[in-house]
Order: sequence, then structure tokens, then C-alpha cells
Amino acid sequence: MASIRYYFGGINASGKSTLLSAIKKVKPEYEVIHVTGKFMRWLGMDNDYERLRTLDPDFISQEFPKFIKDLLHQYKNKVLLLDSHYLNLIRGRVFDRTGPWLKKFDALVLVEADVDDILKRIKKEATEKDRALFPEGCSEKECRQILTRYWRLTKETFESLARKYGKPFKIITNPDDNLRQAVNIFLKFDRELRH
Repeated sequence: MASIRYYFGGINASGKSTLLSAIKKVKPEYEVIHVTGKFMRWLGMDNDYERLRTLDPDFISQEFPKFIKDLLHQYKNKVLLLDSHYLNLIRGRVFDRTGPWLKKFDALVLVEADVDDILKRIKKEATEKDRALFPEGCSEKECRQILTRYWRLTKETFESLARKYGKPFKIITNPDDNLRQAVNIFLKFDRELRH
């Protein structure tokens, strides 16, 4: 099996992790890496999301390429599916998390979902998980506007990167009610990339 490196991105609650878990069930030989958790452990800050959010963006920009280099070396003979972001949203502010290190990937994938579905998912899990996406006191209308802008910027960034680095790319819609279809879209893309 040839080694292929996929970089999966999308906005928070777009369903990347759910999709990758479903792909893993069909392709257990593929390695799925949840980048944020792995990056925090690499930095020595075990699952401290709030501390990660407060790190200087320049520091993250310096350290992340080193982390990616180590990660790709560690899994060099695997089909690798990285679960991450192209942009991050923190308390209403958008941060670019990309860089030339993306050239090391064979294909880019963007997972999308309807903004209404995403807002429902965020609300549903709000009691157990603070994603810190919106400013304090953000109204539903304001949150929707922030999320819509974040999605638009993410999609524009994704398309620009795919062109800039000449990478094969795929946008996969991940609706709540048809996960199997999303998995099949990826598997077809995977087959095409191998031939």
C-alpha cells in the first residue's frame, strides 16, 4: 500500500472527526491523527485547550512546521489522514494556521456542513465542551454571522492553497443524515489518487 498523506480541514463542528472515524472503520489500515491533541502533547501541554488558545500566534507558526515534520516522519509508510484546520476561530477572531509545510501533503480535503447544522452541533455540546469560538455575550445572530464569515474565509483559503501548491483537492459535504455518502466520496477520491 503506497503512502499517501491527506490533510483534512474544516471549521469547528463541520464533522471532520466523525467522518474520519467512519473512514477508519472501512479502512482500518489508515492512520487518523487528530492534530490539535497531538500538537498539544508535542508541546508538553497535555490537552490544555485554553493555554493553546493563548499562545502567541507567531510561536505556533514557528513550532507547527516542526511538529508536522516529526509527525510525517513518524508515519512515513502509512496512509495518513490528518484532522485539523486551515484557519482557527478563537473568540470571534480568525487565525491562519497554514504554511509552506502543506506542500508535504499529497492531497487537501475540506469538510463542510450547513451553518445551521454546525450551530446546532455547537449548541448541543456546549454544556460539555467550550470551543471558545465566539466572544462572550454573542447573540445567536452575531454568532451566525461570525461562523458564516469563518466558513467563507476557510473555503477561500482552502481553494487558494490547492491552487498555490498544485495539490489534488476534494470538498466533502458532511450532513447529519448521510455520513455514508460522505465516506464514499472520500473513498472514490482516494481510489482516483492512487491510479
